[in-house]
Amino acid sequence: MVNYDKFLICWTILFLGCGNPSSFSQEDNKSSQVWLCHNPLSELHGEVCIEKTSVYRGRHQPCYWANHERIKNSYCWLLEEHSCTPPLEMAWQKNNCHHFENGE
Repeated sequence: MVNYDKFLICWTILFLGCGNPSSFSQEDNKSSQVWLCHNPLSELHGEVCIEKTSVYRGRHQPCYWANHERIKNSYCWLLEEHSCTPPLEMAWQKNNCHHFENGE
């Protein structure tokens, strides 16, 4: 026999746990670090690394691939916001610190 009190409690917890993620402000989601793609053969070079899942590769990092091949020496590197304080003099700073502008 079903215990309705436990059922009601579980349903309430489940219902209340489903929040609206868009209710959070950009500042709440802003990070002080970002992982960036280093793979000059990929269109993702210089973009934020994001893990994906596909039928053929399973769970994988798209940064590591180009033209359906795994590219040797491709990697994701960590950029921390404190490395982007002006003046931006190094080429890697000029090319990548924009990821911390406007809450990206």
